[in-house]
Amino acid sequence: MIFSNMSFIIIARNESPVIGKCLDSVAAMTLDNCEVICVDSGSTDDTLEVMKSYVDRIANLRVVQCSGFVNAAVARNAGMRFATKKYIFFVDGDVELYPDFISEALDRIQSGRADAVTGKLREIQYSSDYKDEIRRVVRRKEMTEEKKCLITGGIFIATRKIVDKAGTWDHSFVRLQDFDYTLRISRHGTLIQLPQFVGVHHTQEFHDRSWEHFRKGYPLLRGRLIRKNIDIPSAMFMLIRSDRGLATFLLLCIVLLCGLVMALLTSFTYANVGQLLLACLICDFLYSVVVKRQKLNQWLLHNYLSPPLILFGIFMEIKQQIGPTEIKTIVQ
Repeated sequence: MIFSNMSFIIIARNESPVIGKCLDSVAAMTLDNCEVICVDSGSTDDTLEVMKSYVDRIANLRVVQCSGFVNAAVARNAGMRFATKKYIFFVDGDVELYPDFISEALDRIQSGRADAVTGKLREIQYSSDYKDEIRRVVRRKEMTEEKKCLITGGIFIATRKIVDKAGTWDHSFVRLQDFDYTLRISRHGTLIQLPQFVGVHHTQEFHDRSWEHFRKGYPLLRGRLIRKNIDIPSAMFMLIRSDRGLATFLLLCIVLLCGLVMALLTSFTYANVGQLLLACLICDFLYSVVVKRQKLNQWLLHNYLSPPLILFGIFMEIKQQIGPTEIKTIVQ
């Protein structure tokens, strides 16, 4: 299987134990007139050295180092600065790639059925030092059929033409930058998901960081994402529906509003409104905590603390301090 005229943009930060698996999978492919652009996002481990060690194994390898203000969007933009080929494959450095997915994705693109293609991932989770394998996840996302989608994660193949239309990644999105970018791709072309596996995600054991993200104000970014796409109802409702906590909170607000209207127009009392809200909270508690076995603190966070921040982000723009970024070519 020969792949031609493709730019691989591989980003990584402090992933020296696994970046080799990604680059090994690329080195094993037969590439013709391709380029591999590795972007190190200010790593403090040996990630950059591992990238440089593949200069003799991967033809047309370029290694770029970013420092200063860096996140995934900044790194991908740095890679795009040097990409020159007809197809662009955005890759996370902890993913070991399967060539069969690339073949299937290019088939859809070259036949005119898609402008960008994504797939699903297997996952292997390791201990914090990557010495022990903790668990294997057969699939991170259920995909049983090929279909059009509006958003995906940061691993996908796209034409240069659609990437130019979508523009650069928004580096003010410290999270959800992949959703923001692929929604822009969906505005200008067709994004599809295949039931094929892109590859294997090699990562550390998952630890829920929802409270940390809440303290950093990340729910505001989801609100901003909804606001940016409010002119596309299907995208807006999809983003709301995908956040079950926000959907539950909005439903509760609707119940409250209906109860107040009934109290004003009928014999329904404010005490009845309180009883109605309490009944809704009890039902939500029983479903989320008892049936779905969600932790009590996570239930409160996702359903009742984060949603107000999301709503605030929909209506208000929060200015962020964004510093300068230095981009330096290490291997050319």
